[in-house]
Amino acid sequence: MTNRIKYYRLAQGLSQKQAALFLEISTRTLQRYEKGITHPQVDVLHKMEKLFEASSHQFYTTED
Repeated sequence: MTNRIKYYRLAQGLSQKQAALFLEISTRTLQRYEKGITHPQVDVLHKMEKLFEASSHQFYTTED
């Protein structure tokens, strides 16, 4: 499973700090999401959908 959160963040031209502020999480937490160490809670996923203008199922794909 490939994590595409970083792809969507960069596509929006956002730094980790900017995205984390919008999502109301720490930069470290966002880094962990992007590396696939942890996964966002449902409330954060909803905020990501708004921020990245994409549905949450697009953040993770089975392609390598």
